[in-house]
Amino acid sequence: MVRPPFPEALSRSPLMEALFELRFTSTTKGAGDVLPGLLFRSLRESFGDVQPLPVAQVPRDVREANAGLRYQPTYRLSGTGGTIQVGDHVFSVVAPDSYPGWKAFSVEIARSLDALRDAGLDIDLERYSLKYTNLLDAPPSSQLALLEASFTLMGAPIPETGTVIRTELQRDDEVTILQIRPGVTVTGPSGQTRSGLMLEIDAIVNRPSGFWERRQELLAATHKRAKELFFQLLTDEAIQRLGPVGDTPDAR
Repeated sequence: MVRPPFPEALSRSPLMEALFELRFTSTTKGAGDVLPGLLFRSLRESFGDVQPLPVAQVPRDVREANAGLRYQPTYRLSGTGGTIQVGDHVFSVVAPDSYPGWKAFSVEIARSLDALRDAGLDIDLERYSLKYTNLLDAPPSSQLALLEASFTLMGAPIPETGTVIRTELQRDDEVTILQIRPGVTVTGPSGQTRSGLMLEIDAIVNRPSGFWERRQELLAATHKRAKELFFQLLTDEAIQRLGPVGDTPDAR
C-alpha cells in the first residue's frame, strides 16, 4: 500500500548500517592492494586509518576462484567520514554509526567515488547497490506484526523462532533483496544489547549505463526506491512507534 508523503526523518531510527557498494573488474593486477594508497592521498582527512582485513591473507588466486571471497574487501580506511572498504573487485562506503542522513551520506559517497575515479585504474563496472540494515525493537512473538505482510504455514501463523525470510523483487536490470529475520539480538559498540526484527533492504542495479556521468541521479533514484519499500513494508502503527518527523520524501 502506497502511503506518501513519507516522513522526513525518524526520531527513533532503527537503522543500524547504511552501505554503498560498487563491484567491478579491472585490468590492473592487484587493484585491491593499490587502491588504499591512492585513496588515502585524497581522503586522509576523513579516512585516515588504513588497516588490512583478514581476507587479505588469503592468496589472490584462491579469492579469485571462490565466489564467496571474490568480492570480499581486503583493506579498510576509516575515520570521521565512516568506512571505505576495497578489494580487487569491490569498493564500498559505510556510513558512520550515527547515520547523518541521506544528504550527508550521498556527499561522502560522491567524494569517495571521485577519489576512485581519479585513481586512474581501468575499471569495468558490474553493479552498484545501496544496502540498509534496520533493527525494529519489539518483544518476541509480535515482531512480524510490524510488517504489512502475512506469513502462514498450514493455516497458522509461522513461528518467529528460527525463521528467516528472503525474497528478490525484480525490475529490468534492478533487483532488491529483502531479508526479514525476527528474534535477532545485537550488541552495540557500548556493549548494550538490543533484540527485535531485522529488516535488510539491498537495492542492486546491474550494469548501470552512464554511471560516472549520472551517478548522483542514479543513486538518488535507488535511494528513493529503497526508502519507499521500507515505509511500505511497515504498518502505520510501526511507523508511529519510530517517531515520524516531517513529511517530505527525500530525507532518511
